[in-house]
Amino acid sequence: MDTVRRLLDQLLESVFPYRASEHGSHPPSFFSRLAMPHSFNPKLRPLEAWAGACGCLIRIFGTCVWLAIWGGAGAAVWNAIGSRLWRGVALVPLLLLFPAGLLALFVAIRTMEKVVWSKRL
Repeated sequence: MDTVRRLLDQLLESVFPYRASEHGSHPPSFFSRLAMPHSFNPKLRPLEAWAGACGCLIRIFGTCVWLAIWGGAGAAVWNAIGSRLWRGVALVPLLLLFPAGLLALFVAIRTMEKVVWSKRL
């Protein structure tokens, strides 16, 4: 019975991380109740918030562009191969190219963000 209670408490804590019984009479702040990443700092200066938003938008736009490039190039390669056997052989590298390129894109964006953040906006 104690194990079930502990599991139920863990489940409730993961769904409702700020229960009033655990935090006393002080309710959590508005920002702590929002579903935001743990790296979000509600006390950012406007320029820092702008840089963070730009990084997110660059990730979204870059992912869309990479998907378009990968899809177009993959379709061109797929249509250029006539044999079903060679299409099957080419399928694995084509499928592995998308996540590899996406990973390279995200690493490049994160590196650029670190360079910008290191200059102490």
